[in-house]
Amino acid sequence: MVDTTPPDAVTDLAVSTATTHSLTLTWTAPGDDGNNGTATEYDIRYATANIDNETWEFAIQASGEPAPGPAGSNETFVVDGLTAATTYYFALKTIDDAGNRANLSNIASGATLTSGGGGGGGGPGPSYFTVDFLGKVTSVPMSWDGSLAVPLLATSPDGTASLKIDKGTKVLDAAGKPVDKLTIRTIDSQPLPLLPDATMVGDIYSLTPSDLVFDKPATLTLGFSHSEVPEGALSLTIVYGSEAGLHEVEVERTTIGGLEALSARINHTSMFAIIARIVSFSELDIRYMGQKVTSGNITTDGFLMESLEFTIQNGNGEIYFSLPEGTRMLNREGKPPAMIMIDPITPSELPPSPSDDSVILMPFSIHPALTIDPIMKVTIHYDEGKLDAGINEEDLVLAYYDGAREKWVMLPTEVDVEANTVTAWVSHTSIFAILSNIAGEFPWWWIVGGVLGIVLLAFLIRHRIRSRPAAKPDASQAQLAK
Repeated sequence: MVDTTPPDAVTDLAVSTATTHSLTLTWTAPGDDGNNGTATEYDIRYATANIDNETWEFAIQASGEPAPGPAGSNETFVVDGLTAATTYYFALKTIDDAGNRANLSNIASGATLTSGGGGGGGGPGPSYFTVDFLGKVTSVPMSWDGSLAVPLLATSPDGTASLKIDKGTKVLDAAGKPVDKLTIRTIDSQPLPLLPDATMVGDIYSLTPSDLVFDKPATLTLGFSHSEVPEGALSLTIVYGSEAGLHEVEVERTTIGGLEALSARINHTSMFAIIARIVSFSELDIRYMGQKVTSGNITTDGFLMESLEFTIQNGNGEIYFSLPEGTRMLNREGKPPAMIMIDPITPSELPPSPSDDSVILMPFSIHPALTIDPIMKVTIHYDEGKLDAGINEEDLVLAYYDGAREKWVMLPTEVDVEANTVTAWVSHTSIFAILSNIAGEFPWWWIVGGVLGIVLLAFLIRHRIRSRPAAKPDASQAQLAK
């Protein structure tokens, strides 16, 4: 049977005694399953800032933790190698033999003692790197070369923003020398130059001194509330910069302090903020014979913000149009239309038919001149009873009139003779109509082409017969010839 029961969380972790470089922890052992049996190991961690479930992975893991005793045992462990006159925070998790981890224990804290004075020959005291995040100070030891001896995780007082710097990272000034302090503040004014399609989300965070460099990327995480995100926002990102300009950084979605957040890897200090890209749009009206049929929103660069589907009555049938969300429509000046008009074509406005034998059905015009990308679906439902005698429904085709070339251009068309529909896809506005030839009657070029084809076939057959070699007489025929 699989063991899925973790040990109970420790609730009485405490710091009992302190020395200059060590603190002693005490607690009561939980069990293997809940508060029964004996667990397998302890994972004890510490930091100079408070520890919670989000910061647990960044805390320093102690070494040499004791093996757990039976449930109810009094446990003691000395954490040494600490810095004098420093407050530390401790937490632990208990693990059983199946790998089940207990929840985080309570947080214990204590301070190491101050080093005694007197006596010469001692080296310089330890140095620390400090981050002041909106008044909340986090410090970690620095190595002799100015790099961080342990990872640093600095969080804002409300826990909705953080800066994580990995162990071994150096924070360098313009001269390439390590620094030991960084300050993070929010800015009340708005000094960053935003584009018209962008708006600020939350606060601007200023990391100073400016132009410090992380020789290994640090991670900046900024939380945001949904109420701060404007309606219609297309995307969120983190930017950095100054009054001279902005630059975007690659971000990942995450959470912090109960909020959604964006996280970015940064290489230097600057001003950082979350911005939302918003879309500017206007209303697009669809009208038939001057009457509004439907409407939608179209962006300033011509993209539909929602799908539009509508049907109109045209003569003896219906015409259905489908424009999916994201369709781009632009006029000859490269701008989006404010209105699209659909009108039936009167006989006096109708372009000439392709031939005397062609029939033009249900002509209509879509204007002004627009390009449509991706293509728009047009389905025409015709009244079978209104078709002229001799029209073969399977020969129906949707075509548009090319005014520049003064000719009709047939579109790839799907005909459903049972539903009485003709469907095609169009990439621009124009005059459209259903075309058909009268059954049994053919355009003159069909007849000429057919005659030429028959003549060519006869010529090939005759040429093949003439070029065939004559058969040699067999022996009996040769004898008779004698």
